[in-house]
Amino acid sequence: MNVLSEESRYFLYLLEQYALNKGITGKQALDLFESKNIVEYIYSMYFTYHTERVENAIDDIDQEMNKEETSTTCLELID
Repeated sequence: MNVLSEESRYFLYLLEQYALNKGITGKQALDLFESKNIVEYIYSMYFTYHTERVENAIDDIDQEMNKEETSTTCLELID
């Protein structure tokens, strides 16, 4: 029997909540997290996220994804 860690269970919960909030499927949300390379970031925020409202975590994830886009855009301007 495979037992998920608390962090993994919360990640799945957060993934589902994010998908519901954005009107997308869980698979689409996971693909988005992976394409933005933020899965590890989300896991690293477990101790903060699980003590707050889920909406705060969703907002933080959106901000983190926007940081990635902003960083990429700035690097493209430098090149």
